[in-house]
Amino acid sequence: MSETISSWTAQVAPPLRPVARRTRALVKSTFPDLVEHVRPGVVVYGRRSAPRDWLLYISQHRDHLNLGFAHGLGSAVADPSSLIQGSGKTMRHLTLRTVADTERPALRAVLRDAARLVRQSKTDRWSSP
Repeated sequence: MSETISSWTAQVAPPLRPVARRTRALVKSTFPDLVEHVRPGVVVYGRRSAPRDWLLYISQHRDHLNLGFAHGLGSAVADPSSLIQGSGKTMRHLTLRTVADTERPALRAVLRDAARLVRQSKTDRWSSP
């Protein structure tokens, strides 16, 4: 049985559901060309459903959500407020615990810069087919 947004949201801890809804809305508004795909425990955003095409993800945890960047996008994006965590070459994330976390101007700036990088990319990892 494939997971849906409704079933994914139902699995998110009740206090985090508004955070999940707001995070999804923010990603969709910043990356209108990406398609949302639901996988077990995670919502991914990419041009297609194949893992190699994923650019962003939202994963659920007991007391927070992670908004993650795939394929080196998190290491390439401008992040002067140091919101992005991790040191991986391909995967990095930031932690969201409250709706207020989703409304931080620094988060919006990170997402806008990520969208700019995706639009300007000349590489297969971020550009559209």
